[in-house]
Amino acid sequence: VWVATSADNTPGSWTQSLAVDDAASGRIVGMQLAYGTLDKAGNLWLVRGRRVHDGDGARSGCRLRADGMVGLAQPRAANGGQRSMQLTISVGWFSEQQGPDGSRRLVTQQPQLFPETALMPALVMDAPPGSLLQQTYGLVVRRQISYGTERGVPWGISESAYNVRDLDLTFQYSNFGVPGLGLERGLSEDLVVAPYASALAAMIDPGAAARNLSRLVDVGARGAYGFYEALDYTRSRVPEGKPVAVVSAYMAHHQGMTLVALVDVLRDGVMRSRFHVEPIIQATELLLQERAPRDVAVARPRVEEVQAPAHLRDVVEPRVRQFTSPHDSTPGTVLLSNGRYAVMLTAAGSGYSRCGDLGITRWREDVTRDHWGTYIFLRDVQSGAVWSAGHQPTGVEPDSYQATFLEERAEFHRSDGAITTTLEVLVSPEDDAEMRRVSVTNLGARTREVEVTSYAELVLAPPAADAAHPAFSSLFVHTESIPARDVLLATRRVRAPTEPSVWAAHIVVVEGQPGGGAQFETDRGRFLGRGRGIRTPMAVIDGRPLSNTAGSVLDPIFSLRRRVRLAPTESARLVFSTLVASSREAAVALADKYGDPSTFERAATLSWTHAQVQCHHLGIEAEEAHLFQELASRLLYSAPSLRPPADVLKRNTSQQNTGISLRDALTVYLNKQPAK
Repeated sequence: VWVATSADNTPGSWTQSLAVDDAASGRIVGMQLAYGTLDKAGNLWLVRGRRVHDGDGARSGCRLRADGMVGLAQPRAANGGQRSMQLTISVGWFSEQQGPDGSRRLVTQQPQLFPETALMPALVMDAPPGSLLQQTYGLVVRRQISYGTERGVPWGISESAYNVRDLDLTFQYSNFGVPGLGLERGLSEDLVVAPYASALAAMIDPGAAARNLSRLVDVGARGAYGFYEALDYTRSRVPEGKPVAVVSAYMAHHQGMTLVALVDVLRDGVMRSRFHVEPIIQATELLLQERAPRDVAVARPRVEEVQAPAHLRDVVEPRVRQFTSPHDSTPGTVLLSNGRYAVMLTAAGSGYSRCGDLGITRWREDVTRDHWGTYIFLRDVQSGAVWSAGHQPTGVEPDSYQATFLEERAEFHRSDGAITTTLEVLVSPEDDAEMRRVSVTNLGARTREVEVTSYAELVLAPPAADAAHPAFSSLFVHTESIPARDVLLATRRVRAPTEPSVWAAHIVVVEGQPGGGAQFETDRGRFLGRGRGIRTPMAVIDGRPLSNTAGSVLDPIFSLRRRVRLAPTESARLVFSTLVASSREAAVALADKYGDPSTFERAATLSWTHAQVQCHHLGIEAEEAHLFQELASRLLYSAPSLRPPADVLKRNTSQQNTGISLRDALTVYLNKQPAK
């Protein structure tokens, strides 16, 4: 018996009387003060810590730990002499189970029998041959190995951090286990592998542990300071397109156990030898020979897993909305945001960019043309064919088209002859920035040259002010270029000392190619040409070079162009980023940061994490997130389907402009809160 327990006499428990000597050495008294405490009823509890403000200790549960062994070995704090100490041992946490080979082991209602509650004592405590403790070590390790083989992943599951973060982006921590080693149901719903578990298992089966640790290294579990905390294979927590989510954190407790376990393996259990040298341990180590009592209820849980309700730690499973046509009567939309910078996109590729109360790009509600937003034009230099990364603004019908909306990003896929184009749009959680990556692939048999040109009309003002007088608003925007870095800058001249300064930057990066050499344009009139609109801009349709104009222009835009050469089956990736800052220096610094081609992958990972954190924090399920995005499209664009029938409108005898100043063309959202 090696655990001290609750003060109440719970069902299914037994007692044991021990005589302890209170007149012991000072070292033993010191261990008593560190490990034990008496409650008001005179019962002994084990403590792992103490709250400073009230002096109360954190009581230990019935766990198979070395501190339980020390707790039984130490004396009670009394006035001297010998006393009888009665310990009530609850078996509610540990039960005996017969293994497949007929041997017996311990299982637990808590999911983490391995390694926190099973192998951790092996760090400092001997397991006598033939004891239940030794049998449990071997059976648990073998079950862990077999379960890893069943799931096709490295083995070693225990309590650890997993791929869910709070609002401070701190990884969350929870208990994980293997079906058959715990009484709790639902253990198969999560699949989180902790490398430190393999290190502890090395004390039992060094060969298997060494092979498993090598496998963990191959899948990316090792970092600069040792093995990472965990690998999360749970499907709902793994970013799309990746086999596993690496929990790139280090926990001192687990790193310490790893070091001690490896020392025991390499130096023949030196830490266990040091522990058993202590006189009080030698006096009570006979307890390790004890068998489990036979007069208590034995729980026999099924090894096979059963269905159970989802755990609270589950996160929102990815919900994908797909559109195969850009011609819906009411455009489907998606909203992407980091809490300050927001991007709205339609299934046709239009939309707006905003930062706080400022509109970065110009946008108007127009369900018919839907031709406002940030766009990417593509032009085949040899044939002169022109299309856009989305359906808008060229309106060229592709051979195939698909828009995919997720909570963290939007994707547009289209095929035009032998060339396929993919546009990925996301908002960086770190900065006020949006990134648009264009992937162009040549599936033909000959080499193609493609010009890729961006376009966005600048506002840098509240949307209402721009809508009231766009020409006047544009007069205050000044542009400049940094050709060596392929960067465009724009700022709005302040009209009052109290007006905050705002700067925007636009940059293009071609993956695998050095920067510089991009053409640019900041004058909308020069880009479109006389009498032309955004559907047929002169600078794109006619194949003319951009004028490289910057300064004080009548109608400012951001436009950058790079040319890529594609051999058969070759692909090229270009990343166009739009950034917002409060000063020129900050804008240039952001441009330097987003001039690194690897920044997109980092931002993609962070945006996925940010979306999961927000949904988890707000308690939003996948279906609810989908519903809110659908609701946003109804609020952004007037939906004719929501208007009442004509006969109902005819019966309206009141004035159109009511006392509460509502226009019938706008959608009103009514939210009914439940009574408290």
